Amino acid sequence: MKFKNLLLLFVSAMTFGALQAQTSDLFISEYCEWNHKATDPQTFNHYIEIYNGTGQTVDMTKYQLWRAQNGQGWNFDGVTNFDPLTLKGTLENGKTYVIARPASDNITIASDTAQTWSHLNISGDDAIGLAEDDGTGNFVLIDVIGEPDNDPGSYWPVGDSANGTMNHTLVRKASVCAPTTDWAKSAGTNAGNSEWIVHGENDTSDINQHTCDCFVETGVNSVSIVKERIYPTPSDGHFTYLSAKTQQVNVLDLTGKQVSSFKVNEGENTITLSLKPGMYFLMPQNKTKTFRLLIK
Repeated sequence: MKFKNLLLLFVSAMTFGALQAQTSDLFISEYCEWNHKATDPQTFNHYIEIYNGTGQTVDMTKYQLWRAQNGQGWNFDGVTNFDPLTLKGTLENGKTYVIARPASDNITIASDTAQTWSHLNISGDDAIGLAEDDGTGNFVLIDVIGEPDNDPGSYWPVGDSANGTMNHTLVRKASVCAPTTDWAKSAGTNAGNSEWIVHGENDTSDINQHTCDCFVETGVNSVSIVKERIYPTPSDGHFTYLSAKTQQVNVLDLTGKQVSSFKVNEGENTITLSLKPGMYFLMPQNKTKTFRLLIK
């Protein structure tokens, strides 16, 4: 699969290293909604692209794609419930994974598709969600386009586009480093505060590639390099935080709301958090990396 990955190199008397893209989790990086009505049988260009910038290869069977039709809730077509799409295989760091509706009429879409899903018959007012296994076999929503329990009529606005989710291709901005279930925040109210760039109808020029500007320092230092990490995860709220420096760490829930915080010193720190079971994000003050923490 194709990908774009910005790489910054720096050299000094003491350090030789690099800055590599790093995100807190997978997220939806592209959305295309366009109906091609000129052929018989009718064909469709609907696809969703997912990006991995976590720094490691990811088991895609731990993720699902969900759909909500006309505000009727997740994975329900108005008459019966249907199964979400469990993804397949693995996805290397810096690469993308495309799910398309069968019978997409553009050869580029077909050649770049990892999976097809008949329920990806989106029409501007159908929400799409990315869910992740929380470590217990229960899938939890981590990223969303639209609102599953709200039918906006025909479309949701995105940035400066009043009908952003209909007959457009949406591309996630390179500055986005984490998924979010807060659609209002993601969609924004103008081109500046939206997480999305709105492209024209049936624009597939960026399919199966994504640019990410979220960086973490890696490399070799002649003095020392401390690679920040947490372990174990999942945990029962007791874990070790290995920090490169003394700093404050904020704890965010899946909506992006801060629910706790703690201070760490350089080196190993034993942390205890009293949180409900679920997924959280630890955001250190240095902002080089956001850690994912599963509480069981």
